[in-house]
Amino acid sequence: MLLHLTNQNEKEPRSKSEVTVGVTPEDWDPATSFVIDTKRKNVLNTGMDKMSAHVGEKYYFQVVYKQNITDGNENVTGNLYSEVDSILLTRRTTLHLALQKMIPPSVITSHLFVKSVEIKSNYLADFFGNPRFIKAAILLPSGYFDHPGENFPICYRSPGLNGRAIALNGMMKKKEFIDWWFSKDAPQVIYVFLDSQGTYDDTYQVDSENNVPVAKR
Repeated sequence: MLLHLTNQNEKEPRSKSEVTVGVTPEDWDPATSFVIDTKRKNVLNTGMDKMSAHVGEKYYFQVVYKQNITDGNENVTGNLYSEVDSILLTRRTTLHLALQKMIPPSVITSHLFVKSVEIKSNYLADFFGNPRFIKAAILLPSGYFDHPGENFPICYRSPGLNGRAIALNGMMKKKEFIDWWFSKDAPQVIYVFLDSQGTYDDTYQVDSENNVPVAKR
């Protein structure tokens, strides 16, 4: 469970915050409230030591519950989060938030020259004892459809732990890159964006209603 606070309102606190408070719920019934007491030893935080200098200022806050333990990142498919709320900061502040939203599956940009693949890996599934998939997004060269049957060299982009294939989405939004990629100066290569989703834990179950992995309770 992660509580985010920020005095900036350009983005949701879960995307960027000056203060983060985290705790792992134990024996928690999701139908009941869970209290995060920042004075307890099992509650960790970053930035709280600087809050006293901002008493009286307006702060925005939001909470995230990382129930997708197959992914080390926070803002990923299946995790729950609350609406953004705000307060005027006091020395003794009580916040109330409800986990009402779930982060949906990420979607690769729809484009004629963009493809996505998802391959079930039997090797990884056997190792972890759970279904595992290899994912990638593919950007085709400008001359791909003009030369059917031709072999093209492939460039693999490996982003490292917890990098995402959806990084391609950001590139497709950049006009400068698109203009260059479809110009005569761009290389005629197939550009593959690998997805290196990292495991948070090795045991989970699948929520059949939402088709997402969640932590076993």
